[in-house]
Amino acid sequence: MKEKSLKNEKIIRVILVLLSFVLMGLFFYFAPYNNDDYTWGGDLGLSYLKSGFADYNGRYLGNIFTIIITRSVILKTLLMSLVTTALCCCAANFAGKKTVNYPAFFLLLFSLIFTGKVAVVAIFPQTLTWVAGFTNYVTPTVIIVFYLLLIKNIFEDEPPEYKKHLSFLTFFLGVCGALFVEHVALFNIGISALIIIYSFVRFKKKYACQLSFFAGAVIGAVIMFTNSSYQLIARGEFGEKNMRKIGFLDSLKNALSLGKYLLNNISHGRKALSLAIVAALIIGLIFLIVLPFFVTKNNAKRAKLLLPLVCMAGLTAPLFFANSGTVSYFFAPRCYFPHYVFLVIYALQIFDIIYDKLGIKLKSAVAVLLAVAICGVGCFYAYIYKDVHAADAARTTYIQQQKKDKANPLYIVLYPDNIAEYIYLCNDFSDEYKTKAKDFYGIDEETEIETISYNDYVKTK
Repeated sequence: MKEKSLKNEKIIRVILVLLSFVLMGLFFYFAPYNNDDYTWGGDLGLSYLKSGFADYNGRYLGNIFTIIITRSVILKTLLMSLVTTALCCCAANFAGKKTVNYPAFFLLLFSLIFTGKVAVVAIFPQTLTWVAGFTNYVTPTVIIVFYLLLIKNIFEDEPPEYKKHLSFLTFFLGVCGALFVEHVALFNIGISALIIIYSFVRFKKKYACQLSFFAGAVIGAVIMFTNSSYQLIARGEFGEKNMRKIGFLDSLKNALSLGKYLLNNISHGRKALSLAIVAALIIGLIFLIVLPFFVTKNNAKRAKLLLPLVCMAGLTAPLFFANSGTVSYFFAPRCYFPHYVFLVIYALQIFDIIYDKLGIKLKSAVAVLLAVAICGVGCFYAYIYKDVHAADAARTTYIQQQKKDKANPLYIVLYPDNIAEYIYLCNDFSDEYKTKAKDFYGIDEETEIETISYNDYVKTK
């Protein structure tokens, strides 16, 4: 009977994974290219590749991945769906063995769409709907969560045992994980060192797969940061491909300006909101740290519960110094995608423990609520993305029509305001992005580019 139940569980998981892949495929198919995708999808992206991304950045794998998937909608759909499905599977399995973790993670991840309307926390439009953001922030998150899944048995009662060939895989993961975005590259070194120390203190043993990931992370970081662009950032100089206006210390000053802002508000009498924000953050943090000590008495399980919080802290530290040369990453919502994933993993672990203690009726109720919530989020996506698809089709069709007619100026259709907030900088056609749009859409360099509102475009039909 137990074997039959386990078999049914596996079948349900496979169905859930396949369903997730299909649903995400539909979403990514309708998510349009925009902003920096114009760079990578055109000849400019290939020129960066030919130069080895010199003076640009050391995100070698992220850049190459972006170049590949900005050249085919089908390839984009398949690869982005695969990466996101892998993230769901890895996170759900790290949190626990419950099948219900799969739809729970899927729901919480794609609830990020509701951050689209709030610029300060607009993680969704800067990662899941923006190819350049997706490749550099979502992909390395999958790699680190997958690594943590591979070594999660350090939190079991018995000493872990690993197959010898696993070291080759973890070394490969360590190198690759460092070649997407700067703060994750540095974080991988720190978290892998912490895992080695924890395992040695607990089991009095060093494990080859952990050491190989650490070595890979160090080598990957060296490869990344030897790119000439970081020397330009350190000196605050101008690069050939990017305007380098701020250095590492400038990033620290910018990050600390948030604290100064709160202190100034308090000192100038506007202290109610500032104090409320600070108090909420402190209380929330204390609650998250203390909660594991109430839900389990097992110290190893407590350590596993707290690991996502440690990861969030480790990911934040480099952001005080990291920047693109023009923007401090401390204030870039996309940089907090890994944080959100780890917060979800933390919540799923707590959910996994509580779910075990529920009766059959309550478990059924939870399953029904998850299904209803996923349907609700799915309907919201359908409502938004039918309009996104219509606007993108209008933009592309109108451009091709004007190219055929050799129109000059050529008008690019802007997305309606009610959906523009869900697609990162989709209506930004400053001089820089006009040039990139010409390259991406194959528009003649001599052609002037203007914009037209979606409503005005509809009137011309």
